[in-house]
Amino acid sequence: MDISETRDTRCPVCEKNRTRQKYITPSFSIYYCPECEIEFNADFPPKGSIREAFSREYYLELQKEAFAVQETDHSLDPMIKFYKEGLERLDELTGGKRLLDVGAGMGAFLKTAHDDGWDVEGIEISPFGSKFINGKYGFTVYDRSITSLDLGKESYDAITFWDVIEHVEYPKRQLMKAHELLKPGGMLCHRPPLSGKSLPLMAVAADQAGIAFPPGTPATA
Repeated sequence: MDISETRDTRCPVCEKNRTRQKYITPSFSIYYCPECEIEFNADFPPKGSIREAFSREYYLELQKEAFAVQETDHSLDPMIKFYKEGLERLDELTGGKRLLDVGAGMGAFLKTAHDDGWDVEGIEISPFGSKFINGKYGFTVYDRSITSLDLGKESYDAITFWDVIEHVEYPKRQLMKAHELLKPGGMLCHRPPLSGKSLPLMAVAADQAGIAFPPGTPATA
């Protein structure tokens, strides 16, 4: 099938189809939304196969530097220092210890938070990732999008999106749902990739969802 047959050129934030193609490569096309002033990959996630995109091969071969060590020891994850610092800040800023991690991967952050005394749950749409976390640690992990889950309003003290928001189709919907799930005074936390390319997307999505991230909070990490 020609990739253009499955391409969705709607803006992932405002969801309007007023975008224009900026450039194209053999495997993906970058579009620009003049209304939100962001660029996005119109061919990701692959339509109908996002769960398959985050397969065992993705974790242990394509992204092995980040994930392979977690098969044996979560503390070897290169993000551990960041996770511990984030949890220290959350301890200072929230009044409770119930946490939901969106895009839990292979569970290193959930395990770190659990060891720090948090009551943890995760969301990981990858069948491999969700089964791995449940099997290794016994944590509750949902293998569906946050927008399709009924987890109860005002249920969590903290909801984290570490290196995740650039991998979802409609970030505004995810942020609005996460905001509903937070207790009063709860924290919604986001970490963009090192390139920072998802930061404008996150900022616009948050603004349109009616969410403000005060400077210096984990949400701006």
